[in-house]
Amino acid sequence: MRPPWLLPRSELASLPSPESLIAETLDCDTVAVLAGPTGTAKSLLALQWGVAVATGGSWLGRTAKAGPVVFVAAEGVAGLHRRLKAHEQHTGRSVPDTFWVVPAPVELANVAETAGFIDGVARLRPRMVIFDTLARCMVGQDENSALAMGIVIDNAYRVRDALDRGVVLLVHHTGKDRHVVRGSSALVSGVDTVYQTSLNRGVVRLERYKRKDGPREDQLAFGFLPVADSVVLEAAPREQRVQAERTPVMRRSLSEEQLRRSILRVVTEQPGVLKVRGIREAVTGSAERVGRMIDQLVGEGALSRDSTGCHSVVS
Repeated sequence: MRPPWLLPRSELASLPSPESLIAETLDCDTVAVLAGPTGTAKSLLALQWGVAVATGGSWLGRTAKAGPVVFVAAEGVAGLHRRLKAHEQHTGRSVPDTFWVVPAPVELANVAETAGFIDGVARLRPRMVIFDTLARCMVGQDENSALAMGIVIDNAYRVRDALDRGVVLLVHHTGKDRHVVRGSSALVSGVDTVYQTSLNRGVVRLERYKRKDGPREDQLAFGFLPVADSVVLEAAPREQRVQAERTPVMRRSLSEEQLRRSILRVVTEQPGVLKVRGIREAVTGSAERVGRMIDQLVGEGALSRDSTGCHSVVS
C-alpha cells in the first residue's frame, strides 16, 4: 500500500487548479511577502487587501473571494480602528466581524507558539492571515540567518495549511538601501509571491517581482486620500499611474555595485544551491540585468558555476 503523500501521475489532474484570492494579485494556497521602507503604506495596503477579502468586495476593481481574515497587529492596534472606519466611510461598506484582530505578536520562530496560534484560528477557517510585521513576529531571531528564516517560513506554511485555500501575508521591511528585502535571501526564495512598495512625491508605487503561478509583472500607483481622521489609498491619477507603470523605480535604482553585492550575498547564504533562476528570484532587478551580472561575476572569477548550473562564491 503506497503512503498518502506519494501521488501517481494520473492523480495530478484531480488536484485543485491554481486560483486567485484577490484577482491578478494574490493566489490561493500561497505565502506572500509585502516589503518596503518605513512610511511606504505597507500596513495600509495589507489592511485594504484584508478588508477586500473579509467583505468579499474588490480591490481596485479586482474581485476578492469572501472569507474570514485574521490580522496580527504585532506593532499594536493603535490607529487600526481609525483606518477601518475611514475605509468604511470611503466605500460605504461596513467591515464585518469576520475581520479578526490579534493585538499582539505571534512568535513565528517558535514551533509551539505557532501551533497554539494555528489551533486558535483553524476553527475560523480563514481565507487570509496577515502578520504585520514579520520583524515583530520573530523578535530575538537573526533575520540574516538562513536557518532562523527557514524556520519562520516553514511555520508560515503551517499556518497556510490551516486556511481555507487562503493566503498568509508577511509584511516586512527593506534594508538600509531601501531596495532589497531585509534579512536572509531565504525569505524571498522560500515564499510564493513578493511585492515591494516605494514612495516618491506622495505617490506609492507597488511592484510584484515574484509569483509562483501566472504572470509576474504587476505595477500599480496610489495616492493618499484623507478620510475622517485617517487616510485611504486610491489609484493615482492616470498620468501618474502610467508613469509609475513605465518606470519600475525599485529595480532601476539599484547601482551596479549594489546589484553585485546583493548577488554575492544571496549566493554566500546558499552556496552550491542556487541556479540563475533562483538568484533572479532572490535579487531585486530585471531578469535580464541580474542574469548579465551573474555571468559577469562568473567571468571575473568571483562566482563559480558547477556542472549542474549551481553557483558558489569564490573565496
